[in-house]
Amino acid sequence: MFCGKCGAKNEPGATFCGSCGAPLTEPGPERRPAAEPAPAAAPVSAQTSGKHKKIGVAVVAAAVVIVLVALFSLLGGRSDTATAEQLVDLMANPSAEGILDLLPEGLLETAMEETGYTRAEVADEFLGVTDELRAAMGVLDYLGGDIKLSCKAVGTEDMDPDELSYLKEQYDQMNVDVSAARTVNMEIRLQAKEYGLDETIPFEIPVIKVGRSWYLNVAGF
Repeated sequence: MFCGKCGAKNEPGATFCGSCGAPLTEPGPERRPAAEPAPAAAPVSAQTSGKHKKIGVAVVAAAVVIVLVALFSLLGGRSDTATAEQLVDLMANPSAEGILDLLPEGLLETAMEETGYTRAEVADEFLGVTDELRAAMGVLDYLGGDIKLSCKAVGTEDMDPDELSYLKEQYDQMNVDVSAARTVNMEIRLQAKEYGLDETIPFEIPVIKVGRSWYLNVAGF
């Protein structure tokens, strides 16, 4: 071995350097710093579970959207009671476009072709339905804008099958495919504080179903 101080060569096992007397030590194995432990990897099952949860949420969300679209396609359109309520609103606030919205498109087109009327002129003709209803209540025109009108549907009654068959034939001639018909029973409430009026009047409004929506049955007035 060699002396670490003077570099002289000494016999193996010597304790002190024979040249300078410095203590000798056997060279030990090189020490290396302990490696830091690697971070523990997440269990494969936990990672997979997290991915599955995300996929599951996405699948559920997509399924909800599909169901909503299907329900809309099956149940979409205006209901029979909504049609009747819209007509009652027109009694208080007549509107050409409002009455046309209650008529099936085929009926409007046929009326324009047969009469030569414009869309607006046909609307004026059919607004006569609301005039008849207002006249039936009389007091509406007398009290004018001082009256408050509200309504609610209290029931419906399907048309007799024989009557429905005849009605379908009538509407077929107007290019309107009717699948059902009924009467909506309404309770129309008239109120006018100035005149001490608070009266509920029963009223029947005939409607027809074309496609997924219900429309006003103008043949029923």
